Amino acid sequence: MKLELHIEELLLDGFDPRDRHRIADELQRSLTLLLSESQDGAIEQQDKQIERLDAGAVSIPRSAPSGDVGSHIAGAITQALNGRPR
Repeated sequence: MKLELHIEELLLDGFDPRDRHRIADELQRSLTLLLSESQDGAIEQQDKQIERLDAGAVSIPRSAPSGDVGSHIAGAITQALNGRPR
């Protein structure tokens, strides 16, 4: 299965702007890992385009390492793609 995901905008309220690249890098790494390990087949294997996906709000302590922020966001996106409520 080939999956192409483009995130046009990610709003990060309350985080240091200097952490944006670390957060984005961990988000990409975590999404790649989570989606490639998906063994339950919940993500349909058919061509479709999702214009907008609401993964909900993710509450993360401001003191969390930037890598944790990216992995939490990846988990929320994966759950939303699988149609699971948060």
